[in-house]
Amino acid sequence: MPELLAVTVGRRSYEYGLDRIRLSVICTDRVLGAIAEAFHFQVRAIATPPATFAVPDSTSPPGAIFQNGQLEDQGAPLVPIRGLYFEPRRIVVDIAGHNELAERVHVRLMDILAGIPVEEGQPIMGQLRSRRDYSELVVRMASDLSTTISPGLRDALQPAADRDQILVPAVYVTIQPTADDYRGLVIGEPIYSIQQRAGTPAEAHEWFSGAPLDSREHLRYLTRLERAVGPDERAVAG
Repeated sequence: MPELLAVTVGRRSYEYGLDRIRLSVICTDRVLGAIAEAFHFQVRAIATPPATFAVPDSTSPPGAIFQNGQLEDQGAPLVPIRGLYFEPRRIVVDIAGHNELAERVHVRLMDILAGIPVEEGQPIMGQLRSRRDYSELVVRMASDLSTTISPGLRDALQPAADRDQILVPAVYVTIQPTADDYRGLVIGEPIYSIQQRAGTPAEAHEWFSGAPLDSREHLRYLTRLERAVGPDERAVAG
């Protein structure tokens, strides 16, 4: 099983129907201030959020952005919040930790919004439709993913490298319907990526992986990948 070194991103999207997130209310100073105070956000702004699970719809107001915050519950671990984003159809909770911690943030957020009086019959939030996850992990694996480069491809590429250079794979795999033309890497569609962790030597076997999975399932996927590739004979011999 890969050794988990860090969960750098645990991102969860809460998906709503059209007009079920009242951005005009959320972008008032009263609501912005209540959210920023509750989570100790250092940055708040009315702006189009970054594209995470999809490119946000164009609306007015465009959305709300909160960054660099935290959730503190007595007796519970601190949750560092990288970002909280309000879009027309989704709320994105982006934390530095396992995805399930985002649920604590969302529950607290819903309590805050429910406590703000608004016009009867016009709730700030409508009914939640679904959730989506994405995570980024840094792991140490016993496998050498460079062995996935086929001999033919290696023979074709190696002449481009100098004697003191090696081939390092960076793999991106997307999933799309069979009948569709390939659309490239599209934000919001399932994309699996894995590459050598920047700033580490090849022999360290440290890999950066991004996947449209919660962090726990992501680690299970990497375990399957490690088994499929097989152990690095050099690492076993050492």
